[in-house]
Amino acid sequence: MNFLRKHQKKLLAIFASFLMIVFILPNALRPSPQSRNTLMGHLGDEKIYAENIRASQLEWDALKHVLIQGNNPQERWVPIVQVMFSPQTLEQFEEHPAMFYLLEREAKKIGAQPNEQAMQELLQTAATPSGDGRLLPIEQADNADLLRQAIVDLLTVQGSFNQQRDLVKLSEPVRQYELATQGQQISTDLVEFKSSDFANRVQNPTTQQLQEQFTKYADKEPASTTSASDPFGFGYRYPDRVKLQYLSVSRDEVKKYVKAKKDDYLWQVDAQRYYLEHQSQFQTTPATQASTTRPTSQASTGPSTRAVASTQPTTKPFAEVRDEAMRAVLDPQVDELQTDIINRIRSRMTQDWMAYHTAVGSTTAPTTATASAASKPAPMTAYGVPFDSYEYLQKLAADIQKQTGVLPTVASIADTFKDDKQLEALAGIGQSLQENIPFSMYATRLAEPFMNGQKSDRSIAIWQPSQVLRDMRENDYVFRLTAVDPSHKPASLDEVKAAVEADWKKAQAYELAKAQAKQVMESAAKSNLSNAAIGAGKMITTTGPFANRPTVEIPNYEVDPSAKANFLEQAFNLLTLANQKNPHPTSLIELPAAGKVLVAQLEDVKPAWRNDDMMAMAGDIFSQQIAHELEIEIYNHWFNYNELATRVGYHEENPKKNETASASVQ
Repeated sequence: MNFLRKHQKKLLAIFASFLMIVFILPNALRPSPQSRNTLMGHLGDEKIYAENIRASQLEWDALKHVLIQGNNPQERWVPIVQVMFSPQTLEQFEEHPAMFYLLEREAKKIGAQPNEQAMQELLQTAATPSGDGRLLPIEQADNADLLRQAIVDLLTVQGSFNQQRDLVKLSEPVRQYELATQGQQISTDLVEFKSSDFANRVQNPTTQQLQEQFTKYADKEPASTTSASDPFGFGYRYPDRVKLQYLSVSRDEVKKYVKAKKDDYLWQVDAQRYYLEHQSQFQTTPATQASTTRPTSQASTGPSTRAVASTQPTTKPFAEVRDEAMRAVLDPQVDELQTDIINRIRSRMTQDWMAYHTAVGSTTAPTTATASAASKPAPMTAYGVPFDSYEYLQKLAADIQKQTGVLPTVASIADTFKDDKQLEALAGIGQSLQENIPFSMYATRLAEPFMNGQKSDRSIAIWQPSQVLRDMRENDYVFRLTAVDPSHKPASLDEVKAAVEADWKKAQAYELAKAQAKQVMESAAKSNLSNAAIGAGKMITTTGPFANRPTVEIPNYEVDPSAKANFLEQAFNLLTLANQKNPHPTSLIELPAAGKVLVAQLEDVKPAWRNDDMMAMAGDIFSQQIAHELEIEIYNHWFNYNELATRVGYHEENPKKNETASASVQ
């Protein structure tokens, strides 16, 4: 077995690619020829220009076309960068054009070396697409020299990470601690207090209290995760938001139009003809049948039988595969027409966009005004209306119907600005992808006004038609941005007053719930939890045994998935409070984001295994898990752009206002 296939699982673990890659990010950001002398930042006292990082960007772009095959020869070829980097890290490469350059500089500075065996294996077995779609060995590619150097530099970067990873060793105390916590199951008695039950006791806030709440969180975006400084995840900063228009081509409508060209009888004739000409596609699995043999002895009074597999495959009857045969006849015609329609739409829009762009210029500066308010008037299109009007899309759709017989749907998202989560929630287009790039990401993170002058093969200017997206129902979409609203904090409390007041009341209700939970815990210390719960009018919930693992289900108690890790950590902290004098300690479990406080008492502790052999096996498994978690933690830090920039002393000339998303593997 060759080196890459033999060690692929290790590579996947090291680079946190045990997750399925759910989208392929766009090509590396590249400065335009005019911007090669643009000052990108400072590496210590050294000025870094776009020209300095150009070679690294070209290498990164080339690497995304270096394909390797999986363990199974039938597996499709995938870009090597998808195997070696997590989606979150690839996203950071997209957002920061200097990232690969900085990693290269760092790797060479610390003397990292590529793995020679892996390098030779890649050069011999990897492939890259040619212009005509064929896969070529690296050495036969037109840009073989570039690909060769890119692979060397990629493996050198890998080598620098390996050096850092190898410095961290799993200590025996850590191993024993994790074995003690992970290797035990606990049962708990819980008394739950919900902040919602105390909402009617909260008084309306004063103007000063609202202003204090707003001031504290005005410049923070609502957090999907909480922290000690913000346990509720409050935030009122607006994320990047957009308005847009789009055209969609319904697969069902295209199919309806194609099917209407002939009556059902003729379609059935075509399906039967296809069935007769492609019998091999409709074979059954060879059946087992009885085989007769001669008597095995004189004492036998009749023939004996044995089961043997039929060697003659049979063809399924047409009635059984009628729908399958019909799809085989119909789908290619639907595909052809749908592709023609969406190509006509995008071709027309692209031509008109180029004329508009030439006449008006680009609108890339962040603005909350609609892009139609350009300094130069938009030229009229062949439809007699300006390109930057909704009427243009309506007339285009009508023209497409005349040409093809199918009317595309026209839609406008212009009532309010939408952030990525709101875009994702839109029906239809919200679930569409552009070569596995989610629509919500395409429309926000790749919007030129939000990219601070950076470029991507898929970046999109205001009014520029997007590339074609497709959803799970095979409907196609082309959208264009009409206005953008860059991330910013609200101008005043009045803009978000309702949200601020709701959050303030939520926090106050939580404090009331927590106060009563403390009273019950104190009362339990004087008698027992059962009496304390009854005195507060509460019921005790006794959980079944559960382990300290992220995927565990808590028997007899439902925990919000976002709060489970917090719940488990605090529940297992009860073990640190237990001793011979107090085998059933009580403590609070605080889940502010979920709006719950629990009085928790340790009911029982059991080992997660039944004997010493299982314990030893579990110890080995936990050791591997802990080592793997440490590798992931190192990975998250090593390939985090902000931490990389800090390590090497790099400062961007025009850093983005929005903090880069963490590279953490979720």
